[in-house]
Amino acid sequence: MKKVVLSLLTSCWILPLSISYSQICQSGTEKQINPDNGHAYQRFDTPLTWSNAKTACEAIGSHLATITSQAENDWVVYHMTTDAGLSVWIGGTDQVQDGVWEWVTGEAWNYTNWYTDEPNNFCGGESYVTLWGIETPRRWSDYGGPGCNSDVTSSYLCEWENSTPFDMMPVYKLLLRRNR
Repeated sequence: MKKVVLSLLTSCWILPLSISYSQICQSGTEKQINPDNGHAYQRFDTPLTWSNAKTACEAIGSHLATITSQAENDWVVYHMTTDAGLSVWIGGTDQVQDGVWEWVTGEAWNYTNWYTDEPNNFCGGESYVTLWGIETPRRWSDYGGPGCNSDVTSSYLCEWENSTPFDMMPVYKLLLRRNR
């Protein structure tokens, strides 16, 4: 039975070599389900570049969060951000064509929540969306990319489309109880 536990614990952590176990597993929030859309979300506070955050979410069966309505934005801000000024990567990008924003999932880009004068492509190139934590209410800013912010890191928000994401800790706890 010990081999089964070890196998279950390690099987979800198949990561690209550029991202370590500690980078993907440090959580900022517990996984929570938005009752309005049935999607689960979790914020990770290990600072990563947008590209590495995208890879980290994909490695655990999710994607960077896509915020497609005011209701979803309000829920995410209330449940997944802090008052500490923390900015969080979400899944919007214009890296394919400058100024043409799209979600990592291919969903329609019908809702935006930009700060005034955003996106501004500051420094000659900002290609990724962050839920900016500097001001209230939380809005979006373009950040990171080919300009002077190319290696900027931030916390990130992962989203699972289904309402029952596979979470290793309950399985691990259940198996431990059975082994006693």
